[in-house]
Amino acid sequence: FDSWSEFEAEHHDSDHKTIASLHRKLQPFLLRRVKKDVEKSLPAKVEQILRVDMTAQQKQYYKWILTKNYKELSKGVKGSINGFVNLVMELKKCCNHSSLVRSYDQAEEGADARLQ
Repeated sequence: FDSWSEFEAEHHDSDHKTIASLHRKLQPFLLRRVKKDVEKSLPAKVEQILRVDMTAQQKQYYKWILTKNYKELSKGVKGSINGFVNLVMELKKCCNHSSLVRSYDQAEEGADARLQ
């Protein structure tokens, strides 16, 4: 396509015929490789689950995040999905590495700065 307007004019409605046409045009430029087609001698994927305890700081931040978001959690199904997903992501960051989480002290400093 030479321009966006040309592309939009040709593909403005997204019916199955238009999508199939777009797939055919893009297929020569896309390469999908599957392990069985590329390298047959690769061993099967092996996954090991290792359980690791959280550090004291991670436990502290984890509890702080849960406490801070208690109202959101207590809403249960009635609460917003986005709020719940954000909370889960915060907990995940805390488990990955505690430095990824804004600590209680940093949050308090930010709140104090906003009040001034």
